[in-house]
Amino acid sequence: MNSSTSSSKQSASPLTGFPRYRFLGSICLVAAVLVGANQLSVSSLGSPDVAENNSQVVILRAQQYEFGEVPTGVLAGSSISGRLNAADFADAGFPLANLGLDGLSTAFGLEIILEQKTLPEIVLVEVNTLDKPVSANAETINSVRLGFSYDLARSLDFMQAESRPSTVLYDQLRARRNSGFVLEPDAVPISETLIPPGAAPATRQEVMTVESSIRALQAKGVQVVLVLLPTGESEAQALEVGKAVSSRTQAPLIDLSALGDEPDLYTDGTHLTPIAASKVAYELGTYLSARS
Repeated sequence: MNSSTSSSKQSASPLTGFPRYRFLGSICLVAAVLVGANQLSVSSLGSPDVAENNSQVVILRAQQYEFGEVPTGVLAGSSISGRLNAADFADAGFPLANLGLDGLSTAFGLEIILEQKTLPEIVLVEVNTLDKPVSANAETINSVRLGFSYDLARSLDFMQAESRPSTVLYDQLRARRNSGFVLEPDAVPISETLIPPGAAPATRQEVMTVESSIRALQAKGVQVVLVLLPTGESEAQALEVGKAVSSRTQAPLIDLSALGDEPDLYTDGTHLTPIAASKVAYELGTYLSARS
């Protein structure tokens, strides 16, 4: 009787297990449909420029640069640079990857650039946060970039930050929220100088770190250009830091601070409005394209 019962259970097992396999198959099918729908939405809406928090913004832009084609230029900076959309540079004839990393400083973006096997022709170095320390958030970002899922995302597009539904949705909502800004500057004053050698050696560790990265890029044949971006605050101190770094590294300095500190140009007293940022990015891209 026992053997008969055992035999009956064994023969029934595949039948009783079938609904479970069918259920798992249905889950896989639904997941595949959702992934496909998400990819279609991303391709139709375009790559997002922002994400729902600082960490996701950093991962988004790092992946867009590391996983994409090597552009003509890369902009390394903070959230001040992050307001300048790569699409506006491309429209101006200067394809650029934006490593304006929210919550971080210029030094972190330069580290990412130097890690790559293939380097761009030009690296733009934001002067505004050049002497600011790398925040504790850098450790969190580095732990993500060194993880297995980050490497996996290199091959699987749907695992990349720009494919996350929350990021796509946030990017679209923010674009709609910012659509009310209509002020556009008539012109963006751009001046370029190269400070003669002779500045005293840097004493702050943050500046020395950035200068070391600049020299490493120059040694690899990369053109390095310092850029002082406009903010709603005084850029006098940042300009002096930029001039000193230009003198020591012989990297030219582009100054856009003459745009002014008109409050309506900035959303929070520091960051450019979307329309103003688009104008700055396009004119800077046009200038760099002609300069190259």
